[in-house]
Amino acid sequence: MTATVLPGRPRWARFLRASSWPTSRNGAAITALPTGLIQPAFWSPTGKWPRGRIRSWTLHPQSFRSSAPGFHRTWTAGLSPSSLRVSCFHVSCVVLARDRWHNLVMDVSIVIPTWKGRHLLEAYLPSVISATEFYRRRNGAQAEILVVEDGGGDDTPDWLRSCYSGEVLTLEHKRNQGFAAACQTGFLAARCPVVLLLNNDVRLKEDCIEPLTEHFRDPLVFAVTGKIFNQNGDVFCNGGKVARFRRGMWSTYENYDLFPWARPDLSLLSFSAVGAFSAFDRDKFLRIGGFDPLLFPVEDIEISYRAWKRGWYVKYEPRSVAYHDASQTIGRFFKRRTVEMLSRRNRILFHWMLLHDPRMFWTHLLTLSGRFLISWLLLDWRFYWGIFTGLRRLSYIRAKRRENRRTMVRSDREVLELLERFYSSAPIALRKA
Repeated sequence: MTATVLPGRPRWARFLRASSWPTSRNGAAITALPTGLIQPAFWSPTGKWPRGRIRSWTLHPQSFRSSAPGFHRTWTAGLSPSSLRVSCFHVSCVVLARDRWHNLVMDVSIVIPTWKGRHLLEAYLPSVISATEFYRRRNGAQAEILVVEDGGGDDTPDWLRSCYSGEVLTLEHKRNQGFAAACQTGFLAARCPVVLLLNNDVRLKEDCIEPLTEHFRDPLVFAVTGKIFNQNGDVFCNGGKVARFRRGMWSTYENYDLFPWARPDLSLLSFSAVGAFSAFDRDKFLRIGGFDPLLFPVEDIEISYRAWKRGWYVKYEPRSVAYHDASQTIGRFFKRRTVEMLSRRNRILFHWMLLHDPRMFWTHLLTLSGRFLISWLLLDWRFYWGIFTGLRRLSYIRAKRRENRRTMVRSDREVLELLERFYSSAPIALRKA
């Protein structure tokens, strides 16, 4: 077959390889260069086409994700990258070696919200800078660090500007606005398509950024969460998040990790992205409005479920490792009882906003009704506090519920079935945090 480079043909097109290439509309054959296979971003983990049948799409660098070597799929599609127009064709794809992705590397912004946390930044910010420099050197990518000081009233901003003026961009709130607002400020200021969100008490392993960013070549990925150990590195804290719909509510307290013999670069699903250490698609995060400020401290669970229902995916990347001792800021300034009460109430409100399947929602309401009748026997006054304070925000909840129904692509039942299929087929094991 004669290979002809068409005018305006993108550099990345040389990686494409097909079993039977047609000619373009002007009659010229399409170039295909050597080894490596690619998987289409539109092939879902369930093996089904999302949103019905997709006959064509626009192909661009972020439309691919790597797969395990030996993975082989065929599909039919239409291709129209920039000036190159191709009629429908049959493609056999294989895996593209990692070292061939050098011109598809994702630029990344690292956003760190902080509040009265200079002592934590002094301890852990150097590891973030080291990981950022490692990512730049290894990939030639752009990377930036943004610290959002959320009106703590201490000298953190001055200290950052004096010690890290050339390495860290400091953003400052005049008054405390909360975690969700600080994240929103950071995402709006970020200049890169991928944003790595970190707590100020997280220490990064030097090579942790690249595996996270690889997933965003798939345009359906919303977020990727990594593996977290305690600061000593001897206790597993977070992995892929497992969710089960039990007794009328999503139970999200379980974690999983890969079996030791499994390939570490498999495509793995996670119910939610952990707010302490996860990468997000910036455009998608801002498009759906960011974290809901009402739902502290379960805002990361809520936004992840919102993304699932928008038709996107949340992934787990076990090769990306960080170290984190939870609640080093919250524990210093808030009573544990207060945080537990807010968490319990907001888990209920999250269901009122996002649970639309009739059977699942009625199961939820019946469960709450039963709890309402017996909690006084258990002296569980926090449950009543959560219900009554939640009802005071009913107008806000109804507005969010209508908005989420209008933008829904996947139903609750479809999300549940997709996750159950993954849990039953993937080489994973539950792990206690």
